[in-house]
Amino acid sequence: MEQDFKKQWLSGILLFLVCLFSFFGWLTVNQVILTPETSGWLSPILWFSLGISTMCLLAFSAKEEMTVNGGVFLAFAPSVFFVQDVLFVVLAIAGVALSIMGLSQMRQDTKSNIHIHVGRSMQHGLGRIVFSFSLVIASFYYMQIRTVSGEELLQKLAIDTTSHAVLTQVLGMVNPDFRKANQENVTVDEFLLAFQKNQSANEVAVPIPSDIELLQMEGMTPADPRATQTLIQIKKGLKDNAVAIDTRGLVLDQGRKQLSDIVGKPLSGEESIADVLAQVINQRIRTYFQPTVANSTSLLLPFVLAVILFVTLWSLGAILTVVWRIITGAAFSFCRRVGVLEIKKVMVEQEVIE
Repeated sequence: MEQDFKKQWLSGILLFLVCLFSFFGWLTVNQVILTPETSGWLSPILWFSLGISTMCLLAFSAKEEMTVNGGVFLAFAPSVFFVQDVLFVVLAIAGVALSIMGLSQMRQDTKSNIHIHVGRSMQHGLGRIVFSFSLVIASFYYMQIRTVSGEELLQKLAIDTTSHAVLTQVLGMVNPDFRKANQENVTVDEFLLAFQKNQSANEVAVPIPSDIELLQMEGMTPADPRATQTLIQIKKGLKDNAVAIDTRGLVLDQGRKQLSDIVGKPLSGEESIADVLAQVINQRIRTYFQPTVANSTSLLLPFVLAVILFVTLWSLGAILTVVWRIITGAAFSFCRRVGVLEIKKVMVEQEVIE
């Protein structure tokens, strides 16, 4: 009887915390959307991480299924205060249903195992929970920006710290060389030289320098009286393979210039290639949408941005599940240590085939 009272008391506290963490999660998401100069998505990620971890702990500690379902409802309900739209309510209900299914899978796994292992049981339901929150947050984002003018939307395309971290991971999956460059903090110059070396190894023809570039390597200009004679000698040397021309500086100059033109600022070559390529992608996105949204309201861009956010959150969630399992497992162990939760061994009947 006393143990049941403790579990009811614990469930009440966890329900309150789920509601509190989720409210601040939706509040900070709303602030990030409406106020671009805020600190980005780090704050919402922290609040939702606490909310999801608490919700999972409720699933393992609550005796009644309705208590767990109530916790899921409290996790999504605050979002409706910020977005009053029938379509969003439908999507929020879908998120509630998916999360309930995920928590139900966790609870079912604890009943089918001989030993209770919170972290292992969470693996069976976190995928649905990550999908549900990613879907509802992306829908929340779309509903908030769908009436924003095109010029304002373009200001939201800057890649913040969190998005940049996810972007570099995705690019690393597409190209192993980029993953290595990101992990080793390769500079622009190092990346350009490595790329030129790989191209040469694959027998890709290196563009022949122009006459002006050949003269520049000799410290001359086309106006120099000796320019014509010098060019003849250089080209003869190239043809006979008798003169070795240092193309290293040329490769670096050309590569830096091309990247500088794209990102819109001069590069020294010491910048991290991961940061520069993220800026390149960001600039390409802005350039692509600029003709469509300039001085008008775009119907396509808000949807595209919402899809990008959904994929980003879904990818990030796969990483954060490790953190949620640790937090929930630690909280569960603490509750056992203070005597609020207990694990008992019971005799069960089971059908077997002989």
